[in-house]
Amino acid sequence: MNRNLGRTLLGTTWLACAFMLTAPVAPAHADATTEKLIQILVQNGVLRKDQAAALLAQAQQEAASGMTSVKPANAPEAPPKLKPGTVRVVYIPEVVRNQIAAEVKQQVMQQAMEEGWAEPNQTPSWIQQIKISGDIRIRGSASLYDPGNANTFPDFNSINSSSNGYDASGNSGLPPFLNTTQNRERMQLRARLDIAAHVSDWVDTDFMIATGSDRSPVSTNQTLGGGSGSGNAGDFQKYSIWLDRGDITLHPSPAFKAIFGRGPDVYDVSDLMYDPEVNLDGVSLQSSIPITDRLGWFSNGGAYTLFNTDLNYGEPNLVKSPNNNAYLFAVQTGADYHFTDHQSARLAVGYFSYANVQGFTSALCTSPTAYGSCSTDSTRAPFVQFGNTLMPIRDIAITTSSSSATPQPEYYGLASKFQLLDLHGRYADNIINNDDLVFEGEYIKNLGLDQNALAQRELANNTDPSGTGYSGGNTAYMAKILWGVQTPAKLWDYNASLAYKYLETDSVLDALTDSKFHMGGTNAKGFVLSGTLNVGSNTTLTTSWYSAKQVTGAPYAVDVILTDLMTGF
Repeated sequence: MNRNLGRTLLGTTWLACAFMLTAPVAPAHADATTEKLIQILVQNGVLRKDQAAALLAQAQQEAASGMTSVKPANAPEAPPKLKPGTVRVVYIPEVVRNQIAAEVKQQVMQQAMEEGWAEPNQTPSWIQQIKISGDIRIRGSASLYDPGNANTFPDFNSINSSSNGYDASGNSGLPPFLNTTQNRERMQLRARLDIAAHVSDWVDTDFMIATGSDRSPVSTNQTLGGGSGSGNAGDFQKYSIWLDRGDITLHPSPAFKAIFGRGPDVYDVSDLMYDPEVNLDGVSLQSSIPITDRLGWFSNGGAYTLFNTDLNYGEPNLVKSPNNNAYLFAVQTGADYHFTDHQSARLAVGYFSYANVQGFTSALCTSPTAYGSCSTDSTRAPFVQFGNTLMPIRDIAITTSSSSATPQPEYYGLASKFQLLDLHGRYADNIINNDDLVFEGEYIKNLGLDQNALAQRELANNTDPSGTGYSGGNTAYMAKILWGVQTPAKLWDYNASLAYKYLETDSVLDALTDSKFHMGGTNAKGFVLSGTLNVGSNTTLTTSWYSAKQVTGAPYAVDVILTDLMTGF
């Protein structure tokens, strides 16, 4: 029985009972009506056939003995003569009425509890296992570029995302360039919905959908009036919804859990390493063990896929491209220590090894036209923001006597390896009431960078003034101070923070770092000033100012001002 059928039966049953129990005087046609109601109770399974037969037999016996209900004042002295075989039921004994009511209630409520659709004062158990949450953020964004900026920074992400790269021979014109001179103002929307379910005692799952102008791993912002897809053309079309997260979590003990699928970033790092909106594809392992009342130890680790070679990669060539999956292997450990109830510190050290993300030069390529590919095309950087050193990866054969007449469509890959050592620390002191004073710092060193090897390669950017040698670095660091409530929750909760960030060209993977500072990527240094005020239940107003310029190379300075109104549930 489904929920609607159950409710219909319940209503029909009580209507029938009410009719029989509240009509002490039966009109002349009540005999057939009452018999019909009893038949309905039998058909709906409320009364068994033997119960109905007993009830009818009792009614016949009482009718034969002349038992009647109380008559109204204007009723005739004697009932009309009935035809032989007619049963006239005008009274149901109280004991029978009580029995019917009790059995109806017991049967209906038993079925309701079994099917979970009408248990008193309770929600069905399957609903209790599901948690739905989400948030909506409206952002006003202004990107203010210094008028003295250079305007010749190639848009390598656009080149690598195109069907056949950029013709480096120059015959097809200039490559696409990043905008570094014209100010931009935008309104942006971010909407996210997360559904989490507690499947069993040690199994949970959740998935999140979110907005987004494109497939960027570092942003779910949708530019209002900007459409969807790369370029964000202002065509005012409907917006896309993306699967942002989907994972299964196993937690066999309170001290350990494993996350499988596209899950959250579990590492204790700042946006110097990963933008807050980055999710990781693979397996994450987490453990946390208390050592003493004041000291706790934690560790995180995992393996993730950054790029997976398509099954038919290399189409339409007969010989397909070799497999070139890119991975991230990470491990981190650290400790929490509470000096007092109001003072605490946390320190974490991690190692993040990016495997197979480096670009490689292809074998001699004779058909790199729109109809072919080269052997190492899959080693091009699948997503870049700005700053990492890149190199051309196609070795194109010159097929005519004039090299300028031969198209040379080119892709670009990362020139350096990335093996990152990360140190991240935080100290918090609760000064007044709920106001905290928090100091945070992070230091990252790319141990995989080999400057001598880079100097021997043909580089597409980050060269020295001569245009041949390498001009970059492998170090990043951040220092931050915050005053106020770390996570504003109540009305008028607030915080304010000031941070200084410094990222050399190849210190971290520019694809995954903060997308707001210097418009995303590396080769940037500067300040971040931010303030947040809780203006209502689960509603905050935040204003941030990101002021950054290049560490090395041609001038590139930009101020990004953001105002966010966000509410969640």
